[in-house]
Amino acid sequence: MGWHIGMTEEEMREFAGMSCPISNAKENQTHNNMNNNNDDNNSSRTMSDKQQDDEQAPIRTPEKPKRREKSAATNTTTACPLPPSSLPPPPPPDAQYIYHLCQKTKWDEAVRNNLPYFPPTYMKDGKFTRASIYKEDIVTVANQYYKDTPGKWIALELDCKLLYSLGIPILAQEAPESTLEAPVKCLQVFGGISTSIPLVHRIYPLFRKNATGEFLKLMEPESPLTAMPTTTGTVGNTKPGPSPEQPQKRKSLFGRLKRG
Repeated sequence: MGWHIGMTEEEMREFAGMSCPISNAKENQTHNNMNNNNDDNNSSRTMSDKQQDDEQAPIRTPEKPKRREKSAATNTTTACPLPPSSLPPPPPPDAQYIYHLCQKTKWDEAVRNNLPYFPPTYMKDGKFTRASIYKEDIVTVANQYYKDTPGKWIALELDCKLLYSLGIPILAQEAPESTLEAPVKCLQVFGGISTSIPLVHRIYPLFRKNATGEFLKLMEPESPLTAMPTTTGTVGNTKPGPSPEQPQKRKSLFGRLKRG
């Protein structure tokens, strides 16, 4: 069947007994629009319900960490209790000198450089210098510990009261090598020996056998002034100063030399 002129598409479809797709399309579009509106209303209602629920729900704020308060016991500082007396004991009244055995080269080097003398075992032993109150024990100690050590050895006679007046305590305690089976006690001078302060009263050279290295006896003592090494490193008298009759040259503030 052909198309009739002057009829619209709807009239042509009604004439042919066909349903109008346009009207159906419009109805479908209207139905779809209604469904969409219902969905929007449902979604908007759901959103509003959620907002109302959120507004009605209590607001929870994060808890701040509680500050730890210090107790009174923590703030109080307890000082270290002092003993009745913390002073080291002074030397006995009848003790005037103590004796230290050392290598002559070590002592001469300290004197030559105007430095305090420290024994080689000072830090290892516990920061002290060993000494003995009995001069007669020096030879025995030398043979017991230093017989195999070559070189010349001397015994320094130290003024123990002068040491104590300088704040250097002297204590009689057990040596580090002491054991329960064989206890060893010695005097411990908690400091070195100054070469600029007259701590050394006299110096005793030790006489020993060259072949075996055995120490035999203490020789005649020497004064620290005559035993001091000279600039060449040999032991002897120091260089004499100018005599009183000779005019001395002194330096003025401006660096010019003039006779006094």
